[in-house]
Amino acid sequence: MRCEARHADPHAWPGNGRAVMLAAAPTFSVIIPTHDRPQALARCLHSLRSLAYPVGAWELIVVNDGGIEPSAGLEEGLKSSLPLRLHSIRHLGASGARNAGARLATSEFLAFLDDDCRAEPDWLEQLAGGFGQTDWAALGGRSMNPRPDNLAMVCWHYLIDFLYSYLQDEHGNALLLVSNNVAYRRSVFEDLGGFDEGFRWAEDRDLSIRLLTAGHGQAYLPQARVWHDMIGPNGWGYLRQQFNYGRGAYTLERKLRRTGLVRRFPALAPQGRSFRVALWRSLWARRMPLAVWLMINTGQLSHRLGKHYEALRP
Repeated sequence: MRCEARHADPHAWPGNGRAVMLAAAPTFSVIIPTHDRPQALARCLHSLRSLAYPVGAWELIVVNDGGIEPSAGLEEGLKSSLPLRLHSIRHLGASGARNAGARLATSEFLAFLDDDCRAEPDWLEQLAGGFGQTDWAALGGRSMNPRPDNLAMVCWHYLIDFLYSYLQDEHGNALLLVSNNVAYRRSVFEDLGGFDEGFRWAEDRDLSIRLLTAGHGQAYLPQARVWHDMIGPNGWGYLRQQFNYGRGAYTLERKLRRTGLVRRFPALAPQGRSFRVALWRSLWARRMPLAVWLMINTGQLSHRLGKHYEALRP
């Protein structure tokens, strides 16, 4: 397992946290899957116009996953100001759309972004610095909440931050990199076959396991930041989302048991007592409001119900 010395704090990074640009900037293919969200996509692309990264060192691939043609809703000035390629496929889901974009990519690194995210200007700069300082095969960035008044969004972002802290192995590898803000060495991604298109949920967890099993390393790089707008979030939407994540978790855990990897990655089934105690301690230490406690713990119950539901399906 390739790894580097790691800090216990998942929000820390060696040095002063600023990206160290290489003499020759590594090249990135930024891949965005989209499906019937033209306004969100436009906001995402507007943010990429401000990227502080050398012209010619990155390309942009937007994959229309069987939805309405996104180019019609984009300003001509926006399209012409970006190194943009639009590609349409039949509806395959996010995993299939990401893989389709990766097959078109020509760069050294693949950076995946969801269409409801807005990148900070130094997003690629931070990823380049992270890869330049280490030999990690993949780096996951931080998703920030642009609406702190929205309970569902507060809970989702809090839980993701907690999982990045909790899900680490003894070598300092992150056991999960969330697919809305993640980058891979293209050679490793291709060797692994990309995302498993059989997963509707938990495809990022599955790829993380396959990457680590193959002897590579991956880490959380919180300096690579995006704003995650999340379309139409509310309490019921959050619980439904956790229910579906539970369905994906059951499928993944079944695969882990079948392959014998469950003993190697026990933390990837985070519904046991140790996980709940760690989550409660985190909520207490951060002095989170009662409403956040209730929503997150109800979401964990919904997650378990999703696993039971999937287990009972034919």
